[in-house]
Amino acid sequence: MLTEAVGWAGSILLLISIMQVRPLRFRVSNLGAAALLLAYTVTRAVWPMALLNAALVVVNIFFLVRLLKRRAASELPSAQKHPQDGAV
Repeated sequence: MLTEAVGWAGSILLLISIMQVRPLRFRVSNLGAAALLLAYTVTRAVWPMALLNAALVVVNIFFLVRLLKRRAASELPSAQKHPQDGAV
């Protein structure tokens, strides 16, 4: 029963993830879906789908890290100025 619930939750989250417009929301929800579906397919011994979902977990983590690094870099000030430097 719990195994089936995990499979359904992963499928629903997958549908939600592909409707996302924002890349961060897409990657996070798709990572969650792939992880749930990986757990489900491993418990059911559906190895081709388990391999696919394992690959999707890795791909989503890679792009999430890249996206978050770019976001953090874009939020850094280009030069920190002090009031003594004449910046207002």
